[in-house]
Amino acid sequence: MTDVFELHIIELPKLEKFISKNEKKEEKLMLWAKFLLNPDSMEEEEMKENKDIKKAKEELDKMRQDEYEERIAELMEKKIMDDKAREAYVYEEGFDKGIENGRKIATMEIAKTMLEAGEKIENIMKITGLTKEEIEEI
Repeated sequence: MTDVFELHIIELPKLEKFISKNEKKEEKLMLWAKFLLNPDSMEEEEMKENKDIKKAKEELDKMRQDEYEERIAELMEKKIMDDKAREAYVYEEGFDKGIENGRKIATMEIAKTMLEAGEKIENIMKITGLTKEEIEEI
């Protein structure tokens, strides 16, 4: 293309077959193709021969590590969100139970006041919704 820029278009699946038969693995193109097909298969010797491939491998490893760190951060964030959701649920459940208990106590106090005022148990049952046994316990 220019004296500075060169472009190669390669069908990697076809080249993979060629690499396994090619004795001249030292060629730059073959080394790059091998790297692109399977970067983890590169041997130290091959990377020493081509410093650019070694640098590309180091960058790839760095990116992989960054992805790993990013995944850990995502999982930590998910855990925090789950904990907050669980906390909110427990709080809401406790709040609802507290309201229910408060209503029950208030109803029992009303029933007690009605009993002290001489009201009939049947009337107290109708007004408060308590059972006869609950009223007799008061």
